[in-house]
Amino acid sequence: MSGLAPDALRKAVALHGPLVRVVVADAKGSAPREEGAAMIVWAGAAGTGPANAFDGTIGGGALEWDALHQARRMLAAGEAALTRRYPLGPALGQCCGGAAVLVYERVDEATLAQVDETAAAHARPVAADAQADMPQPIRAHLKAARAGEAAPLVFAKGWLSETLAAAATPLFLYGAGHVGRAVVRALDGLPFAITWVDDAPARFPADARGALHGATALPCANPADAVALAPAGAIHIVMTYSHALD
Repeated sequence: MSGLAPDALRKAVALHGPLVRVVVADAKGSAPREEGAAMIVWAGAAGTGPANAFDGTIGGGALEWDALHQARRMLAAGEAALTRRYPLGPALGQCCGGAAVLVYERVDEATLAQVDETAAAHARPVAADAQADMPQPIRAHLKAARAGEAAPLVFAKGWLSETLAAAATPLFLYGAGHVGRAVVRALDGLPFAITWVDDAPARFPADARGALHGATALPCANPADAVALAPAGAIHIVMTYSHALD
């Protein structure tokens, strides 16, 4: 997903509680992911284990493993923000050999309230040594964003500015069979807020019960009743197991 997406983060916080968002703020040379790639990490429910308590990827391998560790440490400590620079070869032994800067930020209802969703971009200091005044590259990014001409993000002198992703289009998908699952996978990463409806809770794959694939599972004894929950302008895709139900 390109840019900061408050709608998606608000949905994830509602599902999982406070989380840490990890974003690739800078990438030089050969790096696992490009600038703007992001993942979210949360504490996880008791018994689920940390392996299930994140969504997205910054490229896997040792970099992502360390990012997961740092994010969970921040959640436990209540830390608000952290910026780390990784020379991937010397620091982590990764063969790609480039360098990356990761920005870690705690996300909860309070931090989301600080985002002006009417603006074109959101700028803030993210490093302990951030310049006191907003740096010129950040000011230039905000101006370009207002003109619709900005890159997804700019990182400069401890500040990060990201364009705000357009609000996701609500999409109601009826049917969690093999075709419905394929559609959800195909829509992953596109700007849709998916409500996935089926009359059998066991029919949903395990990873649809969280924020994965951008879908929220909605078990409903009569899937047609869910139509009334959809906002105006929502897209409806119907592909249940039953022609009569369709």
